[in-house]
Amino acid sequence: MRASDRVSEKKEVHIEKIDARLPSIIKSHILTFLGIGTKSFKPRVQPFKDKTGKTQFPTFYGNLFVLCTYMDRAKLTATIAMNLLWHFRIEETLTLAKQNKKCLSIPVLIKDPHGQWLEATPLQAACAAGDFDLPNKHAEAKNFGLAGRLRSCFENPAHADKQLAAWTENWQESTETTMAPYVAAINNTCKQIIECKEISDDISWETMLALPIFLQIDEDFKKALVPNSNHIVRSGFLFSMTIFLHLIETFQANTNNDNIEDKSHPNLGGWWSRKSTALEVVIYPKLQARTARCDLAIFKAGISHVVSENKIPARLDFSNGIPVDLTDVGATLLFGFDGKKYNRQSEAEIPWGGFRSTARATEFFKTCIQQKHQQLGICGPSQATLIGRRYYSVG
Repeated sequence: MRASDRVSEKKEVHIEKIDARLPSIIKSHILTFLGIGTKSFKPRVQPFKDKTGKTQFPTFYGNLFVLCTYMDRAKLTATIAMNLLWHFRIEETLTLAKQNKKCLSIPVLIKDPHGQWLEATPLQAACAAGDFDLPNKHAEAKNFGLAGRLRSCFENPAHADKQLAAWTENWQESTETTMAPYVAAINNTCKQIIECKEISDDISWETMLALPIFLQIDEDFKKALVPNSNHIVRSGFLFSMTIFLHLIETFQANTNNDNIEDKSHPNLGGWWSRKSTALEVVIYPKLQARTARCDLAIFKAGISHVVSENKIPARLDFSNGIPVDLTDVGATLLFGFDGKKYNRQSEAEIPWGGFRSTARATEFFKTCIQQKHQQLGICGPSQATLIGRRYYSVG
């Protein structure tokens, strides 16, 4: 027997002795502690046959080695999922996914760019962002439909389909739960503006922007869009575009009293009133800023341009940070319906029309939502209103 074989044999005997002395309950506790966050890891406790057909007897150390390997793979998986969700180094990340196919089956806990937690595989994370092909994209466009592109990285496409099916099992209920605080925030902000006596057509735009009550309403809505740190998305969408349909319908329902019997009911005071414009500049840009990164290029180009030109713009690359022209979007600056950036400090520069071009805006959002649902195999109502009519009343 060679010296190296004798050393190897001694090491194996030594490990077996230590393993035999270590109480099984301690082994279990150690593996459970180290395995936190790796739910799909299950230690082997029964004898098994390896690839050569030889019977193997699992040891604590063998399980520990497998677990450490798994944890390294989970870390790589989290990197892949984060890069796809945040739109970092897309091509490089897809290549990494193809080279590490086992990572595609591991669920990881990550945050989206706005701080929303989700527990998902890389494919499910792309689905949660609604990162699918949309209608009429550029023929030469890159980085489109990451969910579809990632699906091609699987060794067996059926495994991808199984992940999609698991993610969409409770998609409607999960999306409603995730979106409910934001829907409530729109309703509350609309109500605040309607009831605010300081905001009226009798004051100038500049005066309104400096009102403490207006600044408070603006700040309250911004805070209301911060995700709940205790909520983890495990199905559905991170931020559904149906929120824009809700905004349009809420605005239409509260613009004036033309369509209701009670003419004394408080409202925004008209289609182009100071309160209506206040609602637009407080809510609309912040919803744009909260959309998934895969859709931000749509707003940057302008919804009206996308509709009229009948094509979706190329995706934005966040590998080197937030693009300069997106800086502060949702705060002091906003993208108008035509894709131009406006400074809200001047009424002359407010994008008159905005989401109030309801026919085009509604049709556009319907098309986007329906396309995303079709990719998931979901057949919903014509308006695809995930959040439900029960949320539409401002009260």
